[in-house]
Amino acid sequence: MQIKEGMEQRYAEFTASQNETAEGQALVRFIETWSGMMECAVKHGAENIPQAAGLTVQAAAADAGITEDSAVIEGAVKLLECWPHGRGLREWYLYHPPEILSAGPDTALESFYASQELRDAVPAIAEAYPCILETSPDFLEAHRIAVSSEPEYAAPALSM
Repeated sequence: MQIKEGMEQRYAEFTASQNETAEGQALVRFIETWSGMMECAVKHGAENIPQAAGLTVQAAAADAGITEDSAVIEGAVKLLECWPHGRGLREWYLYHPPEILSAGPDTALESFYASQELRDAVPAIAEAYPCILETSPDFLEAHRIAVSSEPEYAAPALSM
């Protein structure tokens, strides 16, 4: 996980205090897994952090054993504060669905509406974070379908 310049000490103190309880350890694992998944997407060309957040949040929470939406929000708040991409996450944070974890993951829909850059990053995310396949076993298949359903042309062709 990347840490925003100047926030290293604050994040280190946060993780030290959280590591005292099982819930705190789960929160730290969630934050680091989720940010890592989104960083992987960025590394592979995806710049839309809100889309990457929506695609990966449930898998990161499941991997960490997080079952409460409030813990996801707590993790998001920490990322807004300490993560270099926190500004990009702000849109997801403000407009996330009310039931983040209770709604089943719909990776097919998320993949279909994702930017081309995020779609291109999907195989790398699945390879680096196989936990996403445990939460969404259809993750790569949904990606394949979304990619194969792309239109041939970005705009309709006009003919006379």
